[in-house]
Parts: sequence; structure tokens; C-alpha cells
Amino acid sequence: MIRKIALIALASVALVASEIYATFDVKPIREAALSFTVGGTVEKLFVDVGDSVKTGDTLAQLENLEQFASLKLAQNDLRSAQLQAQQAQNSYERYAKVKEIVDEEKFDTISFQAQIAQVGVKKAERNVQLRQAQYDKTYLKAPFDGIITQRTKEVGDSVSGAQLGTFFYLMDVSQVKLLIEFDEKYASSVAVGDSFVYYVGGNEQAHNARISKIYPTSSAKTRKITAEVITTGHMPGLFGYGTIKGK
Repeated sequence: MIRKIALIALASVALVASEIYATFDVKPIREAALSFTVGGTVEKLFVDVGDSVKTGDTLAQLENLEQFASLKLAQNDLRSAQLQAQQAQNSYERYAKVKEIVDEEKFDTISFQAQIAQVGVKKAERNVQLRQAQYDKTYLKAPFDGIITQRTKEVGDSVSGAQLGTFFYLMDVSQVKLLIEFDEKYASSVAVGDSFVYYVGGNEQAHNARISKIYPTSSAKTRKITAEVITTGHMPGLFGYGTIKGK
């Protein structure tokens, strides 16, 4: 009987030892500090803090009348160059049909003009691309789905030179990661795939997830090892604690 009790006690100790205490912070998997890459004056704001946005949504716009005018002028120049090239090509094709009876020098001139006209089209196309890029830079767009967590500018504010700082902070909260810390003495007892039962922000509801990553080094300051759990439904910035069901 005594031996049986001792074995039960040892089993209980082993069970407790396998439950490794850990604390964690809730972090977003993806976040970004968004800023314009050109200077100007803020003309429009399309979103505010707390708004959900989709990839490609326009968040803000700088005054861009000058860039718009330059783009339209470049587009007009392209249409003119294309028309001239078409006319030069038509002329070349007409002369090509009667090449045998046309003065050779005249034909060479017509051919050269058609080639020069095509070069003009390519040059005009590149100018349109340049002006389009300059115009597009006056719009700030969302690089991924997420929520606006901070805004630093208002309509009428200037952004230029050293002031080309962060305009919006964007955070993807569709998934979050728990950055778990546990004592380094349990390094050999924890593995990817181990269960993590945890509690968030003082809430008594238990959650269960699996460890997806273990960092390869221990902190020299805290003597802790960091691991990650990918999950959903928790607000970034919260903290919590739990137990790893280690080996």
C-alpha cells in the first residue's frame, strides 16, 4: 500500500512538472508605419483611427493639381505622338508598295521618319509612366487588410523633407501571436506542437492553442526562452499567463 501511494505521489509530481508556467504578450503578426514618399499638403483624409481597411484602399491624399495637370499634358503628348507615328507608318506603307519606282533617297527619308515617330511614341509613353507615378505618390494606400491604430496628421498639414514621417499606423488583427516566455531550464522539455493552456488579461476563460515556433536563444537578461502561438480573437497589447504541456 505504501509503495502504491509513493508511486501515485511521484506520478503527481511528474504531472505537475510537465506543466510549465509561462507568461506572454499579445502581438500582431503584421503591422506597418505608413508614410508618403513625396512632400505636399494634406488635402483629404479618407479614414480615421479604428477604421477597418482593405488592401489598396486610399487612406489620404495630398494636394495634387500640379501632378494631375502634368499627367494630362503627358497623356495628350502621347496621343499626339501616336497619331504622328500612325501617319508616318501609313506613308511608309504607301511608298513601300511602289518602292521600285520611287526615288531611293525619298523612300529612305520616309522610312527614317516612320522610325523616328516610333521613338517619339516610346519617349512619350515613358513620360506618361513617370507622371503617373508622381501622381500616384500623392495618394497613400493600404498595403494589406487591417485596422488604423494611429493617425499623426490633419487636413492642411504639410509633409516635406525631414517631416516625411509616419502618417498612419496599420495593424492586421485577423491573427495575432502570443509571445510566450518560460524559464530556460525547461528548454529540452518544450517542443513545437506542445499544447498551451492560457488566460488573457485577467479573464478567467481558458484558451488552448499549440506552440508554433520556439526561438533558438535564451535572453541573457531574463534567462527566459521565447516561443510563439498563433491564434485569433485577442486584442494586441494584452498580456496573460498559462501552462505549457511539456514532455
